[in-house]
Amino acid sequence: MNRKLKVLAVVLCSLACVALPAATAQAASFTASSYPASFAGEGSVGNSQLGTEGGTLQCPERWEGTLSASSESITASWGQMGLCNWFGFQQGEINMNGCDYRFQLTGGSGDSYTAATDIVCPAGQSIVITAGNCIVSFPPQTGLTAADFTVNTAAGDISMQATITGIRYVVTKDGFLCPFKGVGEKTDGTYTHLTPVTLDSAQTLDIG
Repeated sequence: MNRKLKVLAVVLCSLACVALPAATAQAASFTASSYPASFAGEGSVGNSQLGTEGGTLQCPERWEGTLSASSESITASWGQMGLCNWFGFQQGEINMNGCDYRFQLTGGSGDSYTAATDIVCPAGQSIVITAGNCIVSFPPQTGLTAADFTVNTAAGDISMQATITGIRYVVTKDGFLCPFKGVGEKTDGTYTHLTPVTLDSAQTLDIG
C-alpha cells in the first residue's frame, strides 16, 4: 500500500470511529415499569391559563393518556372538570371534538426535560370554546413550545408544566360583551400552568 492510500485509510477509520457513537446515541423517551401504563392528572381552576387577545380562560382540568411502549412522545386528552371562567365574568365551555395534545421530547437530562407540543385532531375538527357571544376554535398545529416535564423518582411519577406560546386560533363569533378585536385568525395564544400537574399511574413512570 502506498503512502497516499495509507493516509486515506487512516482518515476513513477516524471518521468511522467518530461517527459510530453519534449513530448509536439514544434520544430520551417516556418509559414505564410495565405496559400499557395509563396515567392521569388534575389541575384546579386557575392553575391552567389559556391566554387570548380577548382575555384569559381558566378551567379545572384533567389530563389522561396511555403509554403503550417506550416512546419519545406521549399523547394526552384534556378534559374540562367544571365551569370555566373567561374574561373574569363569562362562563366558558370547551368542546375538544376528539382533539388531543401530543408532547414530543426535544431535550433535557437527569430529571428535567422539555417537549414540543402538538394539537392533533380528527380530520376537519378543531377545539372549540364557547363563552356567551364568543366562539373561538383552535385548529391542529405542530411544534409549539414548550412543556416542561420533571421526573419524580421517589413517587414513581412525572409532572408537567406548560409554558406554550404562539398558539394559533380563530375567532368565529365576536358578539355583545365579547372583548376580541373582531373575527379572524390570531397567533397570540398562550397556555401556561402556574404549578406543575402530576401525572400519576399504577406503573412507575420515567423519562430517560
